Amino acid sequence: MTTQLAQQINSGISFATGEIARPICDEAMSLQYCEVFEALGHGTRFKVFNFIYRAGLKGARPKDIIEQFGVDSGTLDFHLKKLLVAGLIVAKESGQRGTYCSNENLPIDLIILFDSINQKTLVVNIG
Repeated sequence: MTTQLAQQINSGISFATGEIARPICDEAMSLQYCEVFEALGHGTRFKVFNFIYRAGLKGARPKDIIEQFGVDSGTLDFHLKKLLVAGLIVAKESGQRGTYCSNENLPIDLIILFDSINQKTLVVNIG
């Protein structure tokens, strides 16, 4: 690698235009995404979040999640807490038991990702 090329990479200069690249997001947004990636980085949490996301506004009851994934209530509680702390889901009280819904303020990129995942899942299941 040439010295000039290394300097361009390290300085954030665009190869195509020669202009200085601007950061995609600020530090606060980076931290938010780190929490999201950490929470969704576990297979069970990813599946549980997607199940809750697909449930929409009506939400998902812990009983339904346990039945769907075969996890015990303690394990589910652990994973739900991680998703709550990351701000991915919110708890709603309804009747004796609560339900969980995806947070209305999810990052748009995450919404696009999960909509895309679920759309592909639906197409595969239909076809």
